[in-house]
Amino acid sequence: MDFFADLVTTGTVLGLDHTSDLDEVVAVLGDGLTKPLHDDPELWEYQITDTGLVEFGWCRPGAGHPWEVTHFGAQAHRLEFLKGRAGRALVDRYGKFRRKPLRFADLDAAVRERGFALVPDPAAGDDHACESGSGISVVTSADGGPVKAGVVLKVLGSTRDPGRRRYHRLSTEQRAEFVPTVRALLAEPDAHAWLDRYDRASGPDREHWWFLLTDGLFRIKPHPIRLILMVLREAAARKVNAPGEDAAWLIAEALRAGQVLDERELREHLAAGARLWLGDPPADLPEAAKLTTATSLTPAEIRLSRLLRDQIHVVATALPRLAEQSTVDRLRSWTALKPRLLRGPLFG
Repeated sequence: MDFFADLVTTGTVLGLDHTSDLDEVVAVLGDGLTKPLHDDPELWEYQITDTGLVEFGWCRPGAGHPWEVTHFGAQAHRLEFLKGRAGRALVDRYGKFRRKPLRFADLDAAVRERGFALVPDPAAGDDHACESGSGISVVTSADGGPVKAGVVLKVLGSTRDPGRRRYHRLSTEQRAEFVPTVRALLAEPDAHAWLDRYDRASGPDREHWWFLLTDGLFRIKPHPIRLILMVLREAAARKVNAPGEDAAWLIAEALRAGQVLDERELREHLAAGARLWLGDPPADLPEAAKLTTATSLTPAEIRLSRLLRDQIHVVATALPRLAEQSTVDRLRSWTALKPRLLRGPLFG
């Protein structure tokens, strides 16, 4: 149970997650567990690291490119077939694993005991629950299926950046109500002036308004990408959302739009995103460093560590295109911390 509770509350497997690279995963979980999924040279390369209980999926466009995590988590439905053999690294840390099915009610109780909560995630499905801070999704068996209802089938980590995680959870009704506002912005010749007129001063309504606006722009096909990036940049500059959130999202979306933007535009957005993030991170650098050396962490400190790790991972992707050395140096101080966040003993 401790393993599953750790996975839900921290979003990591022995300190590994979607921000880890293949070498880190192999170093922790062991050699000989990673196998290719096909040998067709015309296709993207895919492989999987599988301990029996835990999986990390990987892909890359071809040799010479880094492997990226496509999915990770625990295949809890395999417990009864594994006979306690979940992988040496996991057994060394947690002891022999159970053979009986994992009940959602038991996992939920263990998570709540640690100060966290699993909540229904109807956007993903009636059989899904999530821990919003870690991004973990728990999939359970439903009535009428081959497995008794209420059994945990999978505990899956999120590979979405935090911004996309959040808009994924909006309801159809919320999106529909905001369509006229999005259309008004699209028709406006001066988007900056329009934002100045309609931006709300403060409070949760302001955050919700900006988020619905951004989501509405993403719903348009093809994406009005330059307008989206301008809105994200303005949100970061105006400090609409929690520290670092919009700046990291700006960087992620700018890189996704690399084929649309010219190199100058791309570098400009990445530099702006890096500067905005460094000017308003979720914690200052000394506070973040303390999180990597503490012998135990409170729930609030674990959530902050998770947030920092997610955001640093995204912001670091701007480094190859940053020209200003002072920005590069400041950002590298943060990237050096990322692997050490959520690695040590976390609960007192």
